[in-house]
Amino acid sequence: MIVGMMMIYLEVEHSEFWADVSRDNATTAGAMMGFAEIVLLGAALVGGCFIGSILSFYGVKISRWKSRFGYISLLLNATPLIGIAMMIGSR
Repeated sequence: MIVGMMMIYLEVEHSEFWADVSRDNATTAGAMMGFAEIVLLGAALVGGCFIGSILSFYGVKISRWKSRFGYISLLLNATPLIGIAMMIGSR
């Protein structure tokens, strides 16, 4: 859902910029803008997973009934962060 919302935002926000970019007119600027959009999308994804992990951890911690939903949400939110940490750590 986060990825879809970010793609809609980027499509609406920078539509005038992408309409002006052609092969003869600032292709380097277009490539830089594309890279900036990828970085923005990645930052939003990491931020959303981090906040979701914190909230699901607190939900599991304070819940009287240890439900599977809390553990599943913690697993789904923490998995991308663990993958990113492993990629950074393998360098």
